[in-house]
Formats: sequence, structure tokens, C-alpha cells
Amino acid sequence: MREIRISLNMSQQELARDICTQGNLSRIEKGEIIPNAALLYELSQRLNVEVDYFFKRIASTRNDYADETCKHIRKLIRERDYIQLKEVISREKKNPQFQHYPHNQFLQWHEGVVEYYVNNDFQRALHLLYNAIQYESSSKFYTKQQIEIMNSIGILQYEEREFDKSIEMFEQCLRMISHSPLFDDFSVKTRIHYNIAKSFYKCERDSDALVHTRKGIQSCLANESLYLLGELYFQHALSLIRSGRSEDKVLQCLHHALHVFDLQKKTNFSSVVQETLRLYQAGQLPIEYTSYTS
Repeated sequence: MREIRISLNMSQQELARDICTQGNLSRIEKGEIIPNAALLYELSQRLNVEVDYFFKRIASTRNDYADETCKHIRKLIRERDYIQLKEVISREKKNPQFQHYPHNQFLQWHEGVVEYYVNNDFQRALHLLYNAIQYESSSKFYTKQQIEIMNSIGILQYEEREFDKSIEMFEQCLRMISHSPLFDDFSVKTRIHYNIAKSFYKCERDSDALVHTRKGIQSCLANESLYLLGELYFQHALSLIRSGRSEDKVLQCLHHALHVFDLQKKTNFSSVVQETLRLYQAGQLPIEYTSYTS
């Protein structure tokens, strides 16, 4: 209300005249009191806006907070800061803005991740994740968030060395994406191609791993994105090495990976690639690579 009043070069006294006291208007603008419907209507008429404008702004502000919190949670996941993630989830579980779909589903999804990485409880984590998938959705297709939760289940199965189960889960994710006409987030699909490639690599199914790293690389290039591109090139190189492919292709992939990681200033990843290059050129097997993405 204050923003609109100021934009109209209107004083509090002018807005409040014959409607309410200036003191009450000041308290309304500060959020200290909530006007009744009749008062809100008269104020909105003088400001030349519809009454529901204010309700929409309130809803928008709440959604903005929830959306920003979700972005922060995903950032903590990328940084693997599970202790801080646990603190955020504990706090937001009490927040009314996270009591409804899809934000309550989002919170339970990451509560499952915390249960595994902080409390080391695989079964409890699976219970939370499978429950989160079942949250009500108006879509007859699996939503992006449901598919991301399934991806997290696959990752936990990978962590538990249940590689065949993780492959089944990632394949199910890809089927769900292919059957959804509205799914257009290339980054989620790229993430799943990368994760399933790692599971295939663990099972020494290098031809299958190469299929998925190739698809992931093509997706990144088509969308002009560096997201997971370095990881995909490196994983591709590992499968090429073990399957005895040409040295030129291996070195090309390793150098591409190194270049991407240098651009992203991912020094830890760059060090892994440099060590792999050294070992490979010395005729030794590459070191184990354990990165994943949830």
C-alpha cells in the first residue's frame, strides 16, 4: 500500500482522509494491524487498484520466500553441506509456508537426504523419499519434482552399492520424462544420464555408460550449458579407458573436462582430472572417481 501511495505522490493524510486516522494508516502500512474488508476496499478505491491486488501481493511475497529457501536448499545440496541443510529443514518444517504442496513435498525430499548423509539411516531415508513421491499432484504425469526425488533414491542406492537397483530407478526416471509432454528441464535429464552412467560404470557395463555420457554431453552442448559437462566428459573418458578405446579420444575428453573445471574454478575436480591424465599417460589405471549429483 505504501509503495502505491508513494508512486502516486500521495501523503498518508490524503489517503486516510474521511476513511481512517493517519495513525491507523501508518500502522497498516507497517503491517502492525490488518484492515477489515470495508476499510481495505475504501483505501483501494482511492489508490485506484482492485482489492485483490493486495492479496496477490501477499501471496507473491510468501511464494518468493519459499522459492528462495528452496534455491538455498539446493545450493546446500550442491555444496554437500548436509549439517547446514539439516538446520534449514528443521526450521522450515515449522513454517506455515511449507505446509502445503509442493513445498511440503520439497522439504520431505530433502529431509530424506539429510536422514541418509547426517544420520546414516538408509531405510528411514528411503521411507521419507518414497512417501514424498506420493504427495498429491494435479498432474496425471509424474512431475519434475517427483522425478528428482526418484533420482535421489537412485543415488542413495548407488551409495549403498545397490547398483542394479539404482540403474532400474534411473531408467524409470528417464521413462517418466519421455512420457511427459510438459517436461522441458534439460538439466534434470542430464543429471540422470550422468548418474546412470556412473552406475553402469560400477557394473563394468562400459558400453551402456558411454551411451548415457554421450547423451548428457550432447544435451549440455545443445543447451549451451556447462552444467555437469566437465563431469560427463570425465566419466566418458573413464569408460573409454576401460573399454580400450583410442588414446586420442581419451585425451580429448580428459582435456575437455579439465578445461570446463578450470572455467568453473572447481579446483578439486581439476586435480582429479590432472592426476588421471598423469596415471593414464604413465600406463596406469585411473584413480577411482566418486562424484555424483542429487
